[in-house]
Amino acid sequence: MTFLPDSEYIVVKALQWYHPQTFYKIPANVHKLTADGQVVLAVYKTGGKAPATDFVDNTMLTVQAFSSDRRAASATARKVRAWLHELCLNQTRVENEGFLANFRELTGPMPVTNDELTANQPELFRFVATYMVATKPLREVS
Repeated sequence: MTFLPDSEYIVVKALQWYHPQTFYKIPANVHKLTADGQVVLAVYKTGGKAPATDFVDNTMLTVQAFSSDRRAASATARKVRAWLHELCLNQTRVENEGFLANFRELTGPMPVTNDELTANQPELFRFVATYMVATKPLREVS
C-alpha cells in the first residue's frame, strides 16, 4: 500500500538545504534570532487537498521570512520562491519520505507590519507568501 508523504516535512527539509534557519513554526524567540540581521523562515501547511490519495498531495504552505534587516527578509522571501520552483522542477527527493513535484504561487512575498507580532517590535520585519506545492510518495521499483 502506498500512502501520501508528509508534505510539510518534505518542504521544510528541502528548504533547509538552502537556508538552515527554516522552522515548522514561528520560533518564540524570533526577535532574538534575527537581531543581527539573520533571516529566520517559518514554513507550515495551511491547507490543501489530495486529488489522488495514493499519488499526489497538493499542499498549501505559508512561508514567512523574519529579520531585523528589511532587505534581507525581502530577499530571502523572494529566494524561497525560486528555491521551491527549482526543487519541484528537479523533482527533488527528500530522504525516504517522497519528492517535490509541482509548484504554484498563490500570493507572492509581501510585507506584514500591522499585526501583533510586528506592531510591538518595530525592529522586526516580516514577509509572507503562500504557495501550492505538490508532493508525491516514492514508488518501489518491482
